[in-house]
Amino acid sequence: MQDTPSVARVYCPGCEPEADPTSEILDLRWCEPHSPMRDGVDDTVVTAAAYLSGSAEAGGDAVELHTGMYANAVKDSDIENRLNELRDGRDIAMAAGLIVHAGHGLTYRNAAGERDLVRTLFGCIALLFCLRVLFVDILELI
Repeated sequence: MQDTPSVARVYCPGCEPEADPTSEILDLRWCEPHSPMRDGVDDTVVTAAAYLSGSAEAGGDAVELHTGMYANAVKDSDIENRLNELRDGRDIAMAAGLIVHAGHGLTYRNAAGERDLVRTLFGCIALLFCLRVLFVDILELI
């Protein structure tokens, strides 16, 4: 399958500071001389706590925790470490008054899928789906 042709014009903000993204479709591509620094001294300063509480400060009402690293963990120690990171993130976000969403990457086939919590979550999802079909599609009550 061929890629869809791009309708955007490639530009570097350092080379073309006058380019106006509100008047044309631009594809941001930094050239080597203008490329932003990577691995800067402040990279380790931004913590999960700052990131999550910053979502609330910016006016957000919810945050989604990335569960992919937990879902892909294989060793028991890695699974437990990743789960603890998710718990910490949940606690930080809830303390900031945010609604917490999580779940991308989780499947019943994960190494941790045999845990009661995961089974319960998937059971709840299946039940909600069945109830929706029953009340909305079959009985047309909603």
